[in-house]
Amino acid sequence: MLKKLITASLLLGAVSAQAEVVEDLSQWQQDGTSGNWTYNPDTNSWFQSENTATGSFLYDPSGDALGKAVAGDITVTGSDDDFIGFAIGYNAGDVTNADADYFLLTWKKLTQSGLDIGMDLWHVTGSMNSASMWDLNNHSSFRHVAEAKNLADVGWQTNQTYSFDLTYEDHAIGVFLDDALEFGVTKNGAGVDAFSPGGFAFFNFSQGGVTYSGVEYDDINVIVDEQKREALSNSVPLSGGAAALLTACAFGFRRKQ
Repeated sequence: MLKKLITASLLLGAVSAQAEVVEDLSQWQQDGTSGNWTYNPDTNSWFQSENTATGSFLYDPSGDALGKAVAGDITVTGSDDDFIGFAIGYNAGDVTNADADYFLLTWKKLTQSGLDIGMDLWHVTGSMNSASMWDLNNHSSFRHVAEAKNLADVGWQTNQTYSFDLTYEDHAIGVFLDDALEFGVTKNGAGVDAFSPGGFAFFNFSQGGVTYSGVEYDDINVIVDEQKREALSNSVPLSGGAAALLTACAFGFRRKQ
């Protein structure tokens, strides 16, 4: 009964807290020494054309992802079989920053040279260029946090469009792909006291021909449908009674209309 009451209260609050959706990402900025990002205002999409030699980011310079969500689609039309993904809590210059502190979601099409197929979440605490990106498990700046629930051993497919939804709060990260929950990670599960301020970012490594389209960005406090709410609740370890229930239910997510 307590869980039902808390959930209902949160949802009622979310109805009145909906924010204006940001649908113009033209001010997002490129970071990294490689990559060629171009913006299409007609579709509010970003296209990264190069098979990059190093990690390349397209990030939100406002740096205020905490308490917000980003949703859209991702499609790879280029050849090769390497990394696409997202960063959460990313700040300008973090790609080479020795004091960087953000989370990186990577998705590899095929296993190759020490890089495994599938989707993983990493805690990055240092420069991405401080060691080889071809062996992330032994990279000095990378710590593996979790593998995806459904896509741990499944690669992306060329010419297939996937929808994504990322939510970020100081206590939890949520990631959906094609409406399926892939990550529901608390700060304790990630091994941190709290998730740090920063922005959302798109990420490519050794992969060109990637489009991030139909992107929307807004406050996290909007209604989550019952199926996703249940999936998030089940994914987050509960302890401490009502406080833990609040943690489980306070994720937010907005689907494109």
